[in-house]
Amino acid sequence: MSERGRGDLQVHVVVPDRDVDVAFTAEPGEVIGVVGPSGAGKTTVLRAIAGLDRPHGGTVALGDEVWDDGGRRRVATADRRVGLVLAEPLLLPHLDVRTNVAIALDAGVGGPDALADADGWIDALGLGEIGHHRADTLSTGQAQRVSLGRALASDPRVLLLDEPLANLDIRTRAEVRRLLSTVLHRIEGPTVIVTHDPVDAYALADRLVVVEDGTVSQAGDLRAVTRRPRTDWVAALVGLNLYRGRVEDGRFHLDDSDQSLAVATDVRGPALATILPRAVSLHRGRPSGSPRNVWHGGVVSVDGRAGRMRVSIAGRVPIVAEVTATAVADLELGRGGGIWVSVKATEIDVFAD
Repeated sequence: MSERGRGDLQVHVVVPDRDVDVAFTAEPGEVIGVVGPSGAGKTTVLRAIAGLDRPHGGTVALGDEVWDDGGRRRVATADRRVGLVLAEPLLLPHLDVRTNVAIALDAGVGGPDALADADGWIDALGLGEIGHHRADTLSTGQAQRVSLGRALASDPRVLLLDEPLANLDIRTRAEVRRLLSTVLHRIEGPTVIVTHDPVDAYALADRLVVVEDGTVSQAGDLRAVTRRPRTDWVAALVGLNLYRGRVEDGRFHLDDSDQSLAVATDVRGPALATILPRAVSLHRGRPSGSPRNVWHGGVVSVDGRAGRMRVSIAGRVPIVAEVTATAVADLELGRGGGIWVSVKATEIDVFAD
């Protein structure tokens, strides 16, 4: 990538008629996850970065090159050289996979150099066996990988992804998520990914920008946002307990820990595990019965949200539980101290990483 393609992506998008005023930066090589409820303005911001829509105010710039200043200056989309991947792959159905990827290259469709470069990306994305297949014969997952290959083949200065996994089934979603996780961190320029899925955000993003009602309600690295949610929506988003690890012999072994959890899954190898806070049971004494995962921890904090109480617990597996105010009183959680935690194996969702 040329020096002209380097530098921070500086975003400040103002669209008054949509009540959007969003600002953030992304460093070279950094993956920013833009998350938020439907209609919050996430896609509006992404389209403004791409140059597809023009904001009424603010600034979009890469390094010292201003792409849009909200009025006086505007660089055309083609001259920004951004890679764009949407939820719906926009392939040319009558062309084969190689040509759909090669079309993004300066050498032009069908040129020998373009096709050779396209083959490199096709192989890297695991599409070598279908390089000569027409786009209209591909599965949704294959088509999305071709769309990603086309975006990457253009050597984008900024990569933009708008819900790239939204239309994929669970198995294909895991495969493409794993592929993205590998590919995105090899890109020199900034990447911005819009997603509503906390698992996708956790697996792919270095930093989150939360957009609600057209403004940034919270931003920071994953740990900071998870530990200190500032709005109810953020609390709900990060309310999932998320863990990275590996599944072997029916147990999920946590990374950077000697602890493991019993799980009910067919997934093997590197994986992500999520546990809903409401699936976590708390007890003052060691519980008996069916739960296969039981451990002792210590109450760190108790916070009230919309009639429910979130209890943060430290221990061999740090976790957040959601219980009623009555349970807080009955278990005397407000005074802290030790607490037993139990989670059924069937309540742990596991995704290939």
